[in-house]
Amino acid sequence: TQSFQVLHSVSAASTPWIANYPGATHAFRLDTTISVVSGSIYQYLQSSGTQLLNMGAMGRMTIFITTVEFRVRVIPNELVYRLPASVGTTWSTDFTNWTRISLGPDSIGGSLHTHRARYRIDAAGTMRLPGSSRSVYALRIRKVNFYDNNPVGGYIFLSRGGALVQFETYDT
Repeated sequence: TQSFQVLHSVSAASTPWIANYPGATHAFRLDTTISVVSGSIYQYLQSSGTQLLNMGAMGRMTIFITTVEFRVRVIPNELVYRLPASVGTTWSTDFTNWTRISLGPDSIGGSLHTHRARYRIDAAGTMRLPGSSRSVYALRIRKVNFYDNNPVGGYIFLSRGGALVQFETYDT
């Protein structure tokens, strides 16, 4: 299955839920409209010198005429990138996603999921962006996610300008 999403970089301070993510230095907004579902999701990040950390996300979606709000808190913050990054850089992260779903003022569900990921920058070079003839210099990051202790491999291609292509492999 393929999906393409455009993340918009926005000022963290200008987002509706910044108070829930104290210390956030960056944010991304994803606007979604699929059939009868529409809304926006904000992802909150913190840059701490040599690390980029994922703090979580919050969003509000309208499904038909009902508004659903959800909040994801990452405990401790997920280490997304170790900086500076070059071929040979490695890092790992262990965290728990705490998710709460609300319908109006009432919480209707929630979950906790423990997650582990291991990263290694194993190559660098020119990458052509999907659906484009434009080429950019990028790092290739080998990522292994552990879902319920089952490893799932994948790659992240990250350019200097911020273009990102990411995929995971599944054995079906």
